[in-house]
Amino acid sequence: MGFANIIDDENIDYIEYVKKDAHYVHNMPASIYAENAFNKLIDRPPNYSLYYFEIKYKIEEEKNLDNYRRIHIGLKNSENNYVELDITGKTIRFNFQKQAGLDGYIILDKIVWMNRDIIGCGLVYPASTDSNPYVFFTRNGKQIGNPILLNDNCDGFKPFIQLTCFSVETNFGKDLKVNPFVYDFSKHKFYKYSNFEKDLNELNQMFPLITKEGMKQLLLAKGGCKEIVLNKLLLAFPKTN
Repeated sequence: MGFANIIDDENIDYIEYVKKDAHYVHNMPASIYAENAFNKLIDRPPNYSLYYFEIKYKIEEEKNLDNYRRIHIGLKNSENNYVELDITGKTIRFNFQKQAGLDGYIILDKIVWMNRDIIGCGLVYPASTDSNPYVFFTRNGKQIGNPILLNDNCDGFKPFIQLTCFSVETNFGKDLKVNPFVYDFSKHKFYKYSNFEKDLNELNQMFPLITKEGMKQLLLAKGGCKEIVLNKLLLAFPKTN
């Protein structure tokens, strides 16, 4: 039986079970959470607050296990609101509604993942009250996908990793002089969803039976991604010629 072995605060080795004969192979999935949460400050600071961590994932050259490999990285809180990057599934998934079945997702099918990629996950709390917090992901020092806007259910997120048949090295910034992040924060462009009101008005014009506040909550529930909301509404209210 394969399992994850936590070596220390920064390293997780996965002990793979390889099929040698006709016996069934079972490699156990593992979920590992950080001890401390990325908490929202009670008093908003004059500048943005940014939390971030990185992992380097590693796989052995055992091709027989490729179909078993899974790895997710992201943030989750005690109310099961989450944002995660499913690396093997090539998607960003999220749910802030405290209800199953209301997940949103963004497909990242153009990215070719490589062994020993360095993946980062960041959470930004803005300084002003008119901006939403957001989560972003990086790969080898470059941002990937769209930032995911959060709603009011965004506090108390803990970093987590879910893996099967992957080993990882983590970096939470314990000693950045010795082990700096690959992502350069000096080049981070703090994100403000300038098209939010525009997208909200356009969706309201297309679906006037939904109140503006209701549409706003739908848009926030889907990470501010207009295309996801539009596709969901077109399924629920198909246009007729």
